[in-house]
Formats: sequence, structure tokens, C-alpha cells
Amino acid sequence: MNFDTKTLNTTLKEVSSKWDLSGHTCIIQDQTLIGHYDYGYKDREQQIPMTKDGNYLFQLESHFFIGLGMLLLIQDKLINFKDTMDTYLPEYKYGSKITIENLLKSNSGIPDFFRNKLMVDLQADQVYLALPDQEKIIFEKNHFHQHRSFKDVFKIVKDLPLDYQPGTADQDHSDTNTVFLAEIIRRKTNLSVFDYLSEKIFTPLKMN
Repeated sequence: MNFDTKTLNTTLKEVSSKWDLSGHTCIIQDQTLIGHYDYGYKDREQQIPMTKDGNYLFQLESHFFIGLGMLLLIQDKLINFKDTMDTYLPEYKYGSKITIENLLKSNSGIPDFFRNKLMVDLQADQVYLALPDQEKIIFEKNHFHQHRSFKDVFKIVKDLPLDYQPGTADQDHSDTNTVFLAEIIRRKTNLSVFDYLSEKIFTPLKMN
């Protein structure tokens, strides 16, 4: 495959400018670096442009990285798309109805632990309700991450009925799916998500 590096550079600049993105993209073909492009800011407040040595803050248990980790397990034939969830999380009573594919596509029917429970509870919390809107957002983010361990999430959803039949198309994303997938990665690899992704992705790419 041949790349028009000049056009690619121009396109990346246009897209990053339109969407106010910051980052670095490199194209490697046959182990050879054929182009790399910086856009946006390394420090937005100080208006310092991005460079190839810029630092990034990753949420390793985001849907993207967890999905990537699961696809690596599937590629290595350690997990199959059609495996049912009870193979890896036998304690969940609806696990035999839900496949790995359902979890990855977020159409498992498992209720969202945050929207269906934590946010509902916050609506009765007078301290939260008294906060200014900006501080509410910060509070919600902290509350979300403080309660997203598998143990906490499982306690919230384990007795709740499924929202819909697993596999139903065009459903809203449920963050519970990501939490359950992360736990499957930990149990299948005996590694933390960070250690697994470091071993399979970041170390081979020489990312530190």
C-alpha cells in the first residue's frame, strides 16, 4: 500500500484543527517509518505545540483499551467471541445468556451500574444537588471511578434483571460491560489490565 504522505499530513491538520485535537500519528510500513505528524498542543494552557515526545494520559480501562485487550485474547485463541460469560464469570446468574460478543458490542442487556444506580442515588443526595453544575460534573466523575471496581459493580448489578434480551441491536452503551470485560482479562491472564496491555502493546511499541 502506498501513502501520499503530503495529503495525509494536510488532512490530519485539517481534521485536528476542526475538532481541536491534540496528538501524534506515525505511519509504519514493513518496519519502516514513512511519516509522522504532530498536531494540537502538548500544553494547551501555555499554547505549547505537540511534539513526538509529548506525554499522554490514558484511561486503561476505557472501552477502547479493554476492547483491544479482549481482541488480543481472541486473536491468541484464548477466548472466543461466542463464549458465554459464565465461562469466565460464573457468579453472574445471567452469564449463560450473554456472549463475549454481546459484552464487546455493549448489547448484553446488563444494566449500567452508574446511570441505573449511582446517579439515581445522587438525585437524593442534598450535598450533590447543592453543588454548582461544573462541580457536579467533577463529583460525578470521581464518584464513577471510586465505585467501578468489579467487586463494587457486581454488588450493584448482580440482582438486577437484564434491561433487554442479550443481542438486541441499537442499545445504549453500558459501562458495566467494560468493567466485566476487564475482570475477564484479569482472570484469563493473571495480570492486571495495565500489565497485560504493557506486555502486548506498549512494550512492543517501545512506549513508556
